[in-house]
Amino acid sequence: MSYNYNSKIFSKIKTLLKNFREFYHQKKGVDVSKIKKIEDIPFLKREDFNDISQFLRSGKEYFVTMTSGSTTNSFFILRNKKSFDAHIKRQVKIYKTAGLSKKDRFLNLLSYSISGAARIIDEALGKIGVCRIPVGSIKTRQHLHFVIKVIQDLHPTVIEGYVNEIYEVFSRIGKKHSIKKCIVTGEYLSNDFKEIICKIGGVEIFNNYGSMEFSGFAISDDPEDEYMRLFEDGLYIEILKDDGSVSELGKGKIVITDLENFCMPFIRYILGDIVEIIKRGEKKYIRVLGRTDDSILLDGEVFSKQEIIETIQGILKHPHFFLLINKNPYTYKDKVLINLSPSDKDKIEKIKKAISERLRILDIFEFNIYKGSVPKTSTGKFRHIIDLRKNVR
Repeated sequence: MSYNYNSKIFSKIKTLLKNFREFYHQKKGVDVSKIKKIEDIPFLKREDFNDISQFLRSGKEYFVTMTSGSTTNSFFILRNKKSFDAHIKRQVKIYKTAGLSKKDRFLNLLSYSISGAARIIDEALGKIGVCRIPVGSIKTRQHLHFVIKVIQDLHPTVIEGYVNEIYEVFSRIGKKHSIKKCIVTGEYLSNDFKEIICKIGGVEIFNNYGSMEFSGFAISDDPEDEYMRLFEDGLYIEILKDDGSVSELGKGKIVITDLENFCMPFIRYILGDIVEIIKRGEKKYIRVLGRTDDSILLDGEVFSKQEIIETIQGILKHPHFFLLINKNPYTYKDKVLINLSPSDKDKIEKIKKAISERLRILDIFEFNIYKGSVPKTSTGKFRHIIDLRKNVR
């Protein structure tokens, strides 16, 4: 589908640009007064935020959050009241699409810290009238035991959390619970691992898609559908294709503009995900294909991080593992240390075979048995791949 020029949206974007005229003129070399169409506006990337700290405060901040820093350096996000209200409106639609109502009791496993989405979610659930059970992200074994006790005592009907948290809960309680619906957010969930969670937990799983920069803006309206219903309230979403062209539908990098936020310069912001957007009737649907930084160079060959994770997880059937990537101090070749729990020691040969068949490389992989826990981000997500080569000078 070709690019659909919308003068009303462009007028809104031009108003946003007035706040950040100096940034675009100095850093991008663009005179915003001469911009005549959306395509003239340069794209903004995460690394640009190092240059615009002086433009972040407008004196009208209403709500502040922070990115987790799981992919790059974290940064603060400031929202004005109108932008915050638009975010809540989208979130309400998302939960109603998943069938939530006043009859539900919602167990919230997301982080209540400044780098978490739990507070925004609670606000939206309050608009619907859903009973909220705020327990926060699972970061310790003691907290996991507490969450299980809460489930046994308060009988929630809906649970939302990251992939690893949802797995942790259901791997321990099985199907002995009151939970009917499970909303997975913040991370990629492969179909194979989704089937594993559904099997052990006996729940319906709804994928929820969003980011700390823009909150939620999509959810699956059918647990079996890999596409998620897209909600664009307060947002303008574009697809940047490999050839540099932009359209509203198709495959490519997702580009988002927050039309209501005058506290942050989220104008034509390249979020970092590769997606596909399609239309079904009058509704738009989206599926996430990967991240732009998903590829990793190992011993001169390019691999997908997600493919490496899925290969190992497909053998283990659980997420309790992590990889450390470094340089061999003697040969200076890449070295990948796969850390497994003691219970998975007997699966090493199967993993070796899977890596050899799927990734066509084996000699740089080594194995280690660890007794600790998988490293996590500040919000409680598992960090399956830690690349120590970034610290090499």
